[in-house]
Amino acid sequence: MKKNRKIYWLFLVPSLLGVAVFYCVPFLYAAYYAVIDNIGSGQFVGLQNFIDVLQNELFRTAAKNTLIFMALTVPLGTGAYFWKILFDQNGLLIRTLVLFGVPHESLIQLNGRMAILVFVFLWKTVSYNTILFWSGLNWIPKTYYEQMALEGGGHLAQFRQVTWIYLAPTTFVVFLMSVVNAFKVFKEIYMLFGAYPGPDIYMLQHYMNNLFAALNLPRLSSIAYILFVCIGAVLLVVFRLQKRVSDALE
Repeated sequence: MKKNRKIYWLFLVPSLLGVAVFYCVPFLYAAYYAVIDNIGSGQFVGLQNFIDVLQNELFRTAAKNTLIFMALTVPLGTGAYFWKILFDQNGLLIRTLVLFGVPHESLIQLNGRMAILVFVFLWKTVSYNTILFWSGLNWIPKTYYEQMALEGGGHLAQFRQVTWIYLAPTTFVVFLMSVVNAFKVFKEIYMLFGAYPGPDIYMLQHYMNNLFAALNLPRLSSIAYILFVCIGAVLLVVFRLQKRVSDALE
């Protein structure tokens, strides 16, 4: 057993070295830039860079647009093929709009560029999420459904007590990847609207890219740590929820 562990670690060494060199070391080195005024003088300023970032109007605009984009794409992307039910020609969204008398012209005028980005993002990610969910469904033993049917459980009960519970790990993975991909949205906007888009689709990646172009490494490092804390907090909550569901199955 000990010999096998040594072999495992031997194969892991190249990957661990790559993670350390290209991720861990730059992440720790960024802590130095986050607490100095600039790379020239290197004067220690404490948390002033973090305060400046949080008070910056462009950062707040970029953060707001990024959160709006995530709120639109992550649930729809996590739902995978279920999103078609909402946006089909006879889907739930169209029927609701017709019921309340909302014309299509108003939808076109309402933040159209954000809608285009959401559509492009879903087009790129929803098929991969569907494959993950389909794989997760195939891992659920069919005997569970048969047992539920014998006990008089309908389709809704089977989905709630079997499908939804056993898809929790897959849902966690899809949610994690959707959040990460939503934060990385940049090339889609660059290809569609250029390097300087309007304020309605100005994302955190644009703000960070501009800081990098200006060699403002202290403020850029501060943003990196702020995002690290925010994303880590969200994923920690989701991980706790997923673990609670997994423990309930044991």
